[in-house]
Amino acid sequence: MFDNVCQHRAHQLVQGSGRKTTVTCPYHAWTYDLTGQLRAGPNIKSVPDFDPSCIRLTQVRSEAFLSFLFVKLDPEAAPMDEWFSNARKELEKWVPN
Repeated sequence: MFDNVCQHRAHQLVQGSGRKTTVTCPYHAWTYDLTGQLRAGPNIKSVPDFDPSCIRLTQVRSEAFLSFLFVKLDPEAAPMDEWFSNARKELEKWVPN
């Protein structure tokens, strides 16, 4: 999972839903693959010493927990069962499936 922000000018990358094999920024057409790696952009080859392999989308950690998806903005955040140890047992009483 990645921040929905282009690394070039911080424009929103996508809206809505669907399936794609790449994500292209609607602002300056920088294109990223589904690993978050920059793959193309207008005129990037004309910029001296520009290394597209150094540019990638910011990864955001996530965890599926009892059919909920938690997005972790802190890259050091502990797993849900570790920092919220009784949550699974308590929530299963209310949301058993």
